[in-house]
Amino acid sequence: MTMNDRAQRATELGKRLKSVDPISRPGGPVDDLPVLEEITQLASDWAWGEVWSRPGLDLRTRSAVTIALLASQGRTAQLRTHINGGLNNGLTAEEIVEILFHMGAYAGLGAVSGSRDIAREVFRERGILRA
Repeated sequence: MTMNDRAQRATELGKRLKSVDPISRPGGPVDDLPVLEEITQLASDWAWGEVWSRPGLDLRTRSAVTIALLASQGRTAQLRTHINGGLNNGLTAEEIVEILFHMGAYAGLGAVSGSRDIAREVFRERGILRA
């Protein structure tokens, strides 16, 4: 596989999971600092173009694992993205809540609290919960 193939796969998968260009970030693109753009591109190509594109796990399962890991680490910005991606990949809101509940048994109830709040916000934004 060429670097170009990896980049193309990364872009396609990132758009499916996040509904945005995988290179953009909440603060906007980083074109004003080319080295940051290069780091971002390499990370995106590797994560989306290699890891998420591997055979062996479907995207739904990869989303579930990623949600649990990010929630356990308190990585709320990425968690928001991946809860949306999980919904895009076929996880239900009930399954995501259960993933967070299960994760809490191993990572602690503190991890559940912040993750629950992020999930609630995403569900409201997507019309799954009433505001």
